[in-house]
Amino acid sequence: CTLGFTTSSGAMTMHGTYKYGKYTKVGNLVTVTGYAIGAALGSATSTQGLTMTGLPFSIIGENGAYSSMNVSYGENLNITAGYHIGGYARINYATVPLLIWDSTAGTTALLQSELSNNGGFIFSIMYYVS
Repeated sequence: CTLGFTTSSGAMTMHGTYKYGKYTKVGNLVTVTGYAIGAALGSATSTQGLTMTGLPFSIIGENGAYSSMNVSYGENLNITAGYHIGGYARINYATVPLLIWDSTAGTTALLQSELSNNGGFIFSIMYYVS
């Protein structure tokens, strides 16, 4: 699958090599892994929250189907040391809103300026489909 980062204003330009993921579908369970790096702002806006695009299937539309994205490695991020990034499989979509654990109340949206140009991560996510 071909991955991307986007804001409500548009998409980032992705790194030519590090924008692909692999997936396996067994029955109604999909596992996606990948290494995604944004290369330039493109038409994205730096002060808006990022969403990762490019999942191969939409997540099933059932409340029990939400699942988390695991991020095991990050590079060239513009975040405070000790903060962690992640995301979640949003039901009825083939996208992952990206989040940062930067608040005692929970998470906030990961901004393009926090990912930065040439920022990226290695991830895995499992989710259910119809």
